[in-house]
Amino acid sequence: MALPSTEELEKELAALDEKRRVTAALLSAAREYEKAVGCPVHSSRSLSVTLRQGTPPPRSNPMSVTEAVATELMNATGRPVATAQVVEEMRRRGLPLPEHNENNVISARLSNNKRFQAKRGYGYWFADRPWPNDDEFSELLVPRLAEDQIGA
Repeated sequence: MALPSTEELEKELAALDEKRRVTAALLSAAREYEKAVGCPVHSSRSLSVTLRQGTPPPRSNPMSVTEAVATELMNATGRPVATAQVVEEMRRRGLPLPEHNENNVISARLSNNKRFQAKRGYGYWFADRPWPNDDEFSELLVPRLAEDQIGA
């Protein structure tokens, strides 16, 4: 029986790291969701979470629905979220949207929420966390900064 090559082991390790990152993001999103809808986070070692899509959280108002969706998106992706992404996700789930100016209303809900901070052109992020600073996000910032300097 031959031992796996270093390259094969590195690929397997990278796949496991990605799976761990995704699982951690899902767990974090589940905890944020439970917190947003007022359900206690389970204290048992095996956490079983069922996210019901297509229905708003129980006992919720439009602000808390918007907050829960934005929080889930940011936790799942680890990146800031744009207003249009929140609107699209709410529409996909069949959640209630404002009758008029939906992007403006959702943007106002996020801007008025103390849990989020915004950077014009990049979206919303958690107010109590530093902005993501990974290479992929930095690459998105560079063209934006260059555009701002050209227009100055």
